[in-house]
Amino acid sequence: MLRLTLSASLLASFTLALGSGQAGAQALDPEPSSPGPGEPPTGVPPSDVPKAISPAAPGAQSADAPDPRASDVEAQVAEEMRTIQSQAAGSDQGEHHRLDLYGFADFSYMRLLGDSAAVSASTSTFSVGNLNLYMASELGDEWRSLVEVRFMYLPNGAPPSANPYGPVTDTSVSDPTDFGRPIQWGGIHIERAWLERTFHKLLTVRVGNWLTPYGIWNVDHGSPVVIGIGRPFIVGEALFPASQTGIELYGTADFNSLQLGYHLTLSNGRGPASAIADEDNNKAIGGRLFLRHESAFGTLNVGTSLYRGQYSSKHLAYGVDANGVATAAYAIDSQYDELSLAADLKWQWRGLLVQGEVIENEVAYTPSGRTVSTNPGAPAFDSDYRRWGAYGLAGYRFAFLGVMPYASTGYYKEGSPSYIPKLWYFLVGLNLRPTPRVVLKLQYDHIHFYLDSPFQDENLLSAQTAWSF
Repeated sequence: MLRLTLSASLLASFTLALGSGQAGAQALDPEPSSPGPGEPPTGVPPSDVPKAISPAAPGAQSADAPDPRASDVEAQVAEEMRTIQSQAAGSDQGEHHRLDLYGFADFSYMRLLGDSAAVSASTSTFSVGNLNLYMASELGDEWRSLVEVRFMYLPNGAPPSANPYGPVTDTSVSDPTDFGRPIQWGGIHIERAWLERTFHKLLTVRVGNWLTPYGIWNVDHGSPVVIGIGRPFIVGEALFPASQTGIELYGTADFNSLQLGYHLTLSNGRGPASAIADEDNNKAIGGRLFLRHESAFGTLNVGTSLYRGQYSSKHLAYGVDANGVATAAYAIDSQYDELSLAADLKWQWRGLLVQGEVIENEVAYTPSGRTVSTNPGAPAFDSDYRRWGAYGLAGYRFAFLGVMPYASTGYYKEGSPSYIPKLWYFLVGLNLRPTPRVVLKLQYDHIHFYLDSPFQDENLLSAQTAWSF
């Protein structure tokens, strides 16, 4: 009976959590203002974390009132549940801080057109690209927490990262709960997991794993939020790390119609295990400054960002010294210092949206960390390099069905010997919002590879349905 009691209470709480998540999900505006410190990253509800929900829905049986027919063991379990709930209680009013659940997902269709289809094994594909779940809570006294997890079918269906054109991975295993029939398993990617405390409008301290505060697109990453179907090429190339683990400080100051804001970051930097370890004991630093101005001519956001760190990959090597004693020491596989710089602009006026970013990344290998080149025809060892790129996007949102025609163009140049040394692309599309939480997209891309690339030009037709929940 206790199981029924707890199930009813949990079901009622989950129902209210979804209701709160729906309110948060409506904040996924397709053309939000550029997120500044003290404001929510787009793709999460206002205040970055939704308000806590009430403990139970009307009519739901609470764990505070155990079934009188419960056994001694069940009564003890019920008492433990009451203790846990009381410890989670918030203010003097006894508000319970519950976990709010919300998120977004997308479904896409892509087809390569013309001669470009010859370079791809798959020319027409359906896919579920993102299934992201947010778990958020207001913890009281200006404390907040947010965890974002992306559920994936990967590694199933993906080739090895070292050989993008190699055979795809098949994760089929026997399911012991279904007479050993085959089932394909997938994985998860932790997008962010942080705790923060606001001390003043000028200072919020955030710790954990957080999205790197640079530019526009990296933080505005939710599929229902962004205008196009995919990220600009330079954002996908990760000239800045997409996320970092460490400490972030941010705040804003308002002067009439002008707002100034900042981010300061200290983290493990970039590396094969940067979410849990600093491989070189050399912390990365970063920052962002931004300005927002509102007037009769709309809202203008201008920002600049910086990242400075060291990438290190190493392994533990064992040996024996001259005296026959076993030794162990770390050997460097790859190590380099990097500097990333970026600038961004976003202007919104009525239904008009214009935005753009330019990003540069410089890499300098350490004497012991220079790697052997894997590119055909390149020198034996990788050389220092600089890569940069830019994109611009413009669109106009009409009232009818929330229709927005848009166009974008971008350029990218890879400084080191690469399969893609330089490219330019142009795309046009339609973005429709039949409801505030459902977005339909149709897009055509033309990608031009310069003469020193082995690839042909590509033309891509794609469509996407994205929704928040």
